[in-house]
Amino acid sequence: MKQLLAHPYGKVLLVAMIVGFAGYALWRLSEAAFGVTGEGDKAGPRIQSLVRGVVYGALAITGLGVLHGSTTSQSGQQQDITARVMHHTGGRWLVGTVGIVIAIVGLVLAWEGLRRSFMKYFPAGALSPGVRKLVTVFGVVGNVARGLVFAVVGVLVVVAAIRFEPSKAGGLDAALKTLRDRNDGAVILTAIAVGLMAFGVYGLLEAKYRRV
Repeated sequence: MKQLLAHPYGKVLLVAMIVGFAGYALWRLSEAAFGVTGEGDKAGPRIQSLVRGVVYGALAITGLGVLHGSTTSQSGQQQDITARVMHHTGGRWLVGTVGIVIAIVGLVLAWEGLRRSFMKYFPAGALSPGVRKLVTVFGVVGNVARGLVFAVVGVLVVVAAIRFEPSKAGGLDAALKTLRDRNDGAVILTAIAVGLMAFGVYGLLEAKYRRV
């Protein structure tokens, strides 16, 4: 977000992102409160929507902080919180558990992408064959990429807990930097970038065609 602000029209784009994050969070929270389309009153989908609502609400708040000149990065904030928690009794176990949960969520997201579970939101016959193929391709690639990034974030948090090193914890930016520092980092980051852009395109297709 900070790098975005350094570019022309960066402030306008960041404001648009904040509005988008907030709108997405409200949508997911409404699903948690009133039920997910096509899922009835199942608790699982509603809990997932609750978690997503909280996560994207946090992203909107982070964006507001950056917009108003916050100097603490996402990874820096997480490291500060992690350090404070670790110094309490059972803190390392708590941090490690959170990391495991994040990693599992990431792997589940990636698995759902591979299984094409998202296609249940696009009823058969509602899309032309060409559009349906686009949704499938971008959905698979994008959801897998997003899930793997989440998994890496979770692994970093677990490593921080095991080694008692809050500096090893971090958010999305720290995860990408960790991958960048590998020998094959450039290839991995390029693949992730393409995957996340695919998820963005999938999101646009979802906004237009998803049954809500």
